[in-house]
Amino acid sequence: MMYNCNEEFFNGLPSFFNLFMFDQVTFDAKEEDNQYVYTIDLPGYDKEDLELSYLEENGKSYIVLHLKKEHRNKKVGKYKIGITNNIVIENIKSSLKNGILKIVISKKASIRNNIVIE
Repeated sequence: MMYNCNEEFFNGLPSFFNLFMFDQVTFDAKEEDNQYVYTIDLPGYDKEDLELSYLEENGKSYIVLHLKKEHRNKKVGKYKIGITNNIVIENIKSSLKNGILKIVISKKASIRNNIVIE
């Protein structure tokens, strides 16, 4: 399912937020069994035009996308992708192919313990 930058999905788990001006960037977000997959439409961009980083701020987690060049209706700047906290930070991967930026974020394994009722 495609989203514009200000729409929420997965009932607020991961969501995409505008930090400065993010004009008409569309993305697809999928929750799979062991990972979240984000694809962002960035035609005309090369990997040298982009920078990604992980940020924890005020108890929330973000992937920060820095667009280093202006292209079409996308402005230079830094933009946040709000993500859930149940991720493995060391397993965040990204690739850029044919103008599509793909970000794959592994989920932490669920811990479930039975509680004894006395």
